[in-house]
Amino acid sequence: MIPTPKVVALRAALDAVTAEDVPGWAAHWLVEGYDGDDLRTLAGLSGKHSGEVRDVLAGALADCGASIPPAAVASAALSCTHVAQMFVDGRAESRWVAQKVAEIVERLPADVLAELPMGHLADGADEAAVSRACADHLAAWG
Repeated sequence: MIPTPKVVALRAALDAVTAEDVPGWAAHWLVEGYDGDDLRTLAGLSGKHSGEVRDVLAGALADCGASIPPAAVASAALSCTHVAQMFVDGRAESRWVAQKVAEIVERLPADVLAELPMGHLADGADEAAVSRACADHLAAWG
């Protein structure tokens, strides 16, 4: 499965992107209708030289409407994405989701919390609130 540009932006913020894979993803994004000079450049690279990939990655992601967030946002967003997907897949109950999100966000500054649709969940949030927050989070950070 090809990750979305938003997911790649999150991974890039944490230096968790494999340079060899990125040009292929960029080619898929072009087929999906994204376009831009940096994206075309990235799709044409071999991926053998990570420096070349990193030089155009931010611009290519911008061509796709994504940007590399600060590491604190990326880390929390990826963790919340995992928890939200577990809820959507029926592998986690709303109470557990609210508890995990509270653990993820407990030490985050307000500006980071503002970036996370799940950041407002508190222990004891009802199932409807958890469901809405998970859906919003996956739509934003998917």
